[in-house]
Amino acid sequence: MCAIEVDGFRTHEADPKQLARDALKNEICRRYDFLLMRLATTGSNEAARVRRFLDRLP
Repeated sequence: MCAIEVDGFRTHEADPKQLARDALKNEICRRYDFLLMRLATTGSNEAARVRRFLDRLP
């Protein structure tokens, strides 16, 4: 199992509530050995990054 999340730059940049929610998601994924990939909306080459991420799955 895995998850892919797209993080909006403006939403995550300085919003303490969103940062706390992200920390909670990170902890849940870590605790249950659930891979989480975060993509920034300001990124590039997402298709290749997602493919590499999925290729790592068992």
